[in-house]
Amino acid sequence: MLRKQSDLGDRVTQALTKLRGFRGRILDAHAHIGSDHRFLMKAEPERVLEVYERYGIRAGLFPSTLSLLCGTGEGNCHVLEAARR
Repeated sequence: MLRKQSDLGDRVTQALTKLRGFRGRILDAHAHIGSDHRFLMKAEPERVLEVYERYGIRAGLFPSTLSLLCGTGEGNCHVLEAARR
């Protein structure tokens, strides 16, 4: 059975309300920075920081998508560049 759009909206609202109780204590253990056309993902460092601030995420452990596509050397350079911003 398909859920109504309003049901989904209610569930998202409930989840975000619960997250507020953990504000500043959330660690993102699986994130990425960079673009990845395979998943229609574009996670620029500034955008990731905006999301972290909005939802109270304290820190994240993430590789660059370049690590997955071009190699770890290139990806590590990308992560270091992002961290310096």
